[in-house]
Amino acid sequence: MRPDILPLSSAYVRQRADAGSLISQTLSMTEYKAYFVDGDGHFVSFRGFVCDNDADATVWAKQLLDGQIIELWSGERFVTRLTPAPSNEK
Repeated sequence: MRPDILPLSSAYVRQRADAGSLISQTLSMTEYKAYFVDGDGHFVSFRGFVCDNDADATVWAKQLLDGQIIELWSGERFVTRLTPAPSNEK
């Protein structure tokens, strides 16, 4: 091991997290999955990402709307269901 690179101990990470450092911000991020729903109501794919909170995750997931319904989940917790705007085509 190179002497100028030392592994981070869990005590150091906790200390830095308590100090409000960048590590703390990273540790507070929540994992989300945006599930794409087909016409029969089945999940066909998903996109995983992390955000600070549900509101930010919803904004992020809205960018994925492309004619499909999206269900946003954080682990086993349902967050919201996003539906695309109705088409004005006739």
